[in-house]
Amino acid sequence: MGFSIQRGPHGTQRLVTETRVFCVTDRARRRFAPYWYLIRPVSGLIRRRMLTAIREQSESPPSHHPRPALP
Repeated sequence: MGFSIQRGPHGTQRLVTETRVFCVTDRARRRFAPYWYLIRPVSGLIRRRMLTAIREQSESPPSHHPRPALP
């Protein structure tokens, strides 16, 4: 999974995600396809939740951002 930020109109920015799968052979691609069709809806749900959390944090005032725990 990769993330990138694209510039939008009026100084806005858009966070884009992309999932890449590289199957070396046609046989590997055919064997991977059933797994992908099974996991795809769950993957989409996880992605949407992650993007929602990123959006909420990026739009909240800095004082509401959680601070990492110190070791």
